Amino acid sequence: MKNLLLISFFALTAIILHSTLTLKVKAVSFEYPEYNVDVSINKDSSFKVKETAIYLVYGDFHGLRRGLTLSDPNRDELCTTTNNYYCGGFDRVVVNSVKDLKGNDITDKVNLYNITDEDTDVSSLRFEWEIFPDGEYQNGDQFGWILDYTIYGGIVNANNIPYFYWNMLPENRNGIVDSSTMTITLPNQASVRESDIQVYSSLRYNLKSSGNVISVTAKNLPSLSPFTIAYKFNNNEIELPGQISYSLSPAFGSKIFLDNIDITDQVDGLIKAVPTGERKLRFEHIGYQTLEQTVNVKSGETEIVDANLTPEPWMQILLLINNIICLCGCILIPISLVAVYYIYRKKGRDVDMPKTIIPLFKPPINTAPYMVGSIVDEQVDKQDIVGTIIDLAYRGYLKIKEVEKNKNYELTKLEGKPGDSGLNSMEKDVMNAIFKNSDVIETKELGKTFPLDYIKLQNSIYKEMVALDYFKRSPVTTIGTYVGIGIMLTALGLVSTILFTVFLVSFLGVLTIFTPGFVLIAAGIAFIIVAKFMPAKTTKGSKLYADILGFKMYMNTAERYTVQNLEPEDFVRYLGYAIVFGIERQWAKKFEGIYKGIPDWYEGSGNIYDVYWISSFARNFSNSTVQSMTPVTTSSSSGSGWSGSGSFGGFSGGGGGGGSSGGW
Repeated sequence: MKNLLLISFFALTAIILHSTLTLKVKAVSFEYPEYNVDVSINKDSSFKVKETAIYLVYGDFHGLRRGLTLSDPNRDELCTTTNNYYCGGFDRVVVNSVKDLKGNDITDKVNLYNITDEDTDVSSLRFEWEIFPDGEYQNGDQFGWILDYTIYGGIVNANNIPYFYWNMLPENRNGIVDSSTMTITLPNQASVRESDIQVYSSLRYNLKSSGNVISVTAKNLPSLSPFTIAYKFNNNEIELPGQISYSLSPAFGSKIFLDNIDITDQVDGLIKAVPTGERKLRFEHIGYQTLEQTVNVKSGETEIVDANLTPEPWMQILLLINNIICLCGCILIPISLVAVYYIYRKKGRDVDMPKTIIPLFKPPINTAPYMVGSIVDEQVDKQDIVGTIIDLAYRGYLKIKEVEKNKNYELTKLEGKPGDSGLNSMEKDVMNAIFKNSDVIETKELGKTFPLDYIKLQNSIYKEMVALDYFKRSPVTTIGTYVGIGIMLTALGLVSTILFTVFLVSFLGVLTIFTPGFVLIAAGIAFIIVAKFMPAKTTKGSKLYADILGFKMYMNTAERYTVQNLEPEDFVRYLGYAIVFGIERQWAKKFEGIYKGIPDWYEGSGNIYDVYWISSFARNFSNSTVQSMTPVTTSSSSGSGWSGSGSFGGFSGGGGGGGSSGGW
């Protein structure tokens, strides 16, 4: 025993050590020997950023990531609610290149996409370079890259004064930075005024300036800490940008170029932060003639441009064909509904259904309650089984005893009354399903065995309806077929409408809808609606249905004592039929004060004509047995801009840029 405990202890220790070592191998961490940032500000208010990040990697390494913050709701809210706080942002970013530390261009190997954090709603432009797709263990190996991008709209006009306000380093660096040099080069004609420099950081740093260059160095920067630098320009040193408002036709799928740079995904009717001077706009769309315009942009002003592209001859033909298809689809929608109605009239109507219903004083001969109920609503449901059980009790094949009022009943198997015609095959199946293992059972115990038998009983009754030539096909099969057709048409219509609409809108450039898809959707929904009415009775089934309706009419209209010589025995004789018709309350009401006895097949509280025990039993049987069973049937990256009021102010992390750096 002692040896066994020792072996178990060492085995558990080995497992823990192995798991710990595995986690250490799998986890990846970073250190930054250097993280340098160079910013070159242009007189036209744009500025170029070059980040040189060197990583030492430990662990299972796949690649590098850099997230450039586009918008931060928490930061923006702080700026809008606090005086003298300004939030940086920008309107547009253009990635010039990405290189490795040897100067090799790796732009085509780096994925660029926008991402939004689900917890903080911070959106970022993510650079992602996958170096080892399957991962490779590193032990302090060096990697890195040089990110080169241009920012438009990062110089903000605050009270008619231009400000540069930028988070020089990513706040979440996922590792300690040993050394960082950050330089800001002002336009050539500007000279640095140290009084207009503001640094927002809790870290130690060294600030120098010379000519038009600001230089900041810092060492041993922890993983989580912003580093924000602001500079106040004189008005003659920076030309604040203007903007271009354009109306474009076709509005969808067109490409927009500003000075030969594709800005399609970063604008929506308004091009912000456009440098002053003559700017070239180009609008392109497949099938349309390219439109080029030269726009003279003035500082702080909005230029209006109308761009209506002329379609090529073949595109004009396609637009005409699209209009014809759209019109035809609209016309075919009501036609499809008429077609479904025609199919219903042709296949879904009962054959030779009598026009006049004659009251009958007895149920149709040799038609049990389960068949009566199933013919009426063309489906086998729980009340059909309950009605059959009551009928079997009346005929002496079982006894019902109330064990716990309204909660539990005991069923006892009997031999049947003398002279009874006997059980048909379906009634035998019902008895076998109830008394599977014993001649006495409580309803609360039936839930363990009856649900699957209930499904078998349903299927058997549907087969009997077809075998007796009441229907050519099982009603549930017919309903399922038309529901299936409806679902298929609706799904096909939805898919075709979405796919073709998206394709047509992007290809043609105009707002259009693939209306033939709506034809399928309308027909599909119509089939789903009429499916319930599609089971059609044969001539024999229609005759039986008319007789059943006649008997139901009699049960509904019979008066106490006076009509058709109602006798007390009639109540219990036809009680099973009243249950499948759902009129047991009305039926019992007619016998109130007439039938005062208690039949030998029921033992419990209350008089037999009190319908509440019947409803209680039916509800309890359903809940205990078949309650859970069912009948077989890179987008715009506009930042927040500056906000707040009063003189120049700010806070660490409040500038534009920043974000995260690391890998996986």
